[in-house]
Amino acid sequence: MARSKEEINKSQAIREALKANRDKTPSEIAELLKAKGVDVNGQYVSTIKTNMRKQRRAVRTVRRGIRRAGRKSRILGGNPTDNGLQVMTAALELMKMAGGLEQAKAALATVEEIGKAIRY
Repeated sequence: MARSKEEINKSQAIREALKANRDKTPSEIAELLKAKGVDVNGQYVSTIKTNMRKQRRAVRTVRRGIRRAGRKSRILGGNPTDNGLQVMTAALELMKMAGGLEQAKAALATVEEIGKAIRY
């Protein structure tokens, strides 16, 4: 059966509500969304929140790997082969944690936006 264009993406609604209400519990977020017509429970909100944390952790892991790889570059006397392998390992870890290439790209884009916001 085809999806209707009116259908709401529950996960996206939960992510938006979590960003807007950082101090609320998953049960309170579920109540807010039910008032808006999105039928979710506290456990589902908690699952989405946990997955968001995993993505942030994966991005941090990749950034840490890239920084370490930069320190071991040829300029500092490291082995250039290690440099590429560490970066690739970190990138693969990000993809695994994020759940795929598109999710990893989205996480990195979010990190880039946050970095731009902090610098300015």
